[in-house]
Amino acid sequence: MSAKISATFLRAALGPIQYAAGLITSNKVLQGMEELGADGLLAGLRRGVTDIAALSGIASAEIERALPMTQVEEVSQRLASSQPAAVAAWKLHAGPFGFMDVITALTIDGRKPEIGLCIERVAKKVSADPELSKPLLVLATDVTAWEEIIVRCKHVLDDRDWLAKAYAKKRLVRVLTASVPIAVIVASLGLILTVKLSRDRIDRALAVSDPCAAVIPTSDAHFASKEQDKTYAAAQARCEATALAEKRAKEAEAAQREAERAAAARKAARLDGCAKLAASVTDGSFSGAVAGVDLDAPTARLLGRIAMKKLEPEDVGPTDLVLPCADTPSAVAIADSFGAALAPDVTLWARHSDPSPMAQKALESRKDSLPPTAIIGLAEGAERTAKEGLTSGKPDIMARAKRLCTMARALGTPGGGSCVAVEKL
Repeated sequence: MSAKISATFLRAALGPIQYAAGLITSNKVLQGMEELGADGLLAGLRRGVTDIAALSGIASAEIERALPMTQVEEVSQRLASSQPAAVAAWKLHAGPFGFMDVITALTIDGRKPEIGLCIERVAKKVSADPELSKPLLVLATDVTAWEEIIVRCKHVLDDRDWLAKAYAKKRLVRVLTASVPIAVIVASLGLILTVKLSRDRIDRALAVSDPCAAVIPTSDAHFASKEQDKTYAAAQARCEATALAEKRAKEAEAAQREAERAAAARKAARLDGCAKLAASVTDGSFSGAVAGVDLDAPTARLLGRIAMKKLEPEDVGPTDLVLPCADTPSAVAIADSFGAALAPDVTLWARHSDPSPMAQKALESRKDSLPPTAIIGLAEGAERTAKEGLTSGKPDIMARAKRLCTMARALGTPGGGSCVAVEKL
């Protein structure tokens, strides 16, 4: 169990170092040094702690308390200064295009490519330029210190009695130090291959057309390059934007359906209300408001007069009445109720009338049932009004005479010569 725990820890903690070592031994010095950032190395160590916590069931915080985290922080702070300085020096003196490859090419002499040693050998290659070699040597020292810290952590993990064997741990560190480079070489090769395979899988995962289908396996996520992380973040943003747009479209569609449902309900309620209104006016039971129909007070009073068949002179004309529910099938029944209330009231339309087109139409549809004497009386009244209008020349009397003469003619008993004269004007 102890060997498995330490191997699990080393795989994660040494991962960034091994990868950097592989780059530097391949003469990719700048890329290798960029992988040695303090944040990345510290993240690898903490990932190792997390991995063995999952393996052993011991909380990460408890494991860290047993490790030399004070020294870890110290070396990490040193790397936070030395690594950027070395990278900056290399970029300044080597340039962005690596024209110093010939100078920095590492001789393959059989020595184990420890990361600190690799950087130190690069520094010796450029020792003629102290402004470049000095930052490299400082970084080599700090990276070597970091490797030693990892070795000490491994020893702590290998030691079952962590707190009681502090002295034994210091002795074992020296023994382990000699074996770490071999493990680094083996693990470096494995890590380089693992990183390449992981990044290839990530590229395939990100190549899909549907951004929501771009899913990086958890096992590969910590090997993703910065560019792959950016591509994945962009895919997630597009997926979220698409999902939000679809959600809003569905909400708009649902709102439209609800609005249509509400409008249909209002229309149905109005049709039903108008039907009830027409029935109550027809049978004389109307007494006021009807659900589903908006009635103002004057209209309600008019409908009451129609229902009770007690119309007033202003209901007959000269302008048409504005009856409710005009845009529904019930309008015909309401208009018919008006005609049914008007026709029996002979005095209203035959003697004191100033008919509107609506009143004339209502009476004309019932002319066969109207009393002939009432129609004759209407024609006589029309003739008298026409004579008065012709004599006085007053426009309002002339207009009233024309309406009366027209209605008398429509009911089958036209007026005399005065009506004929007025109708021709």
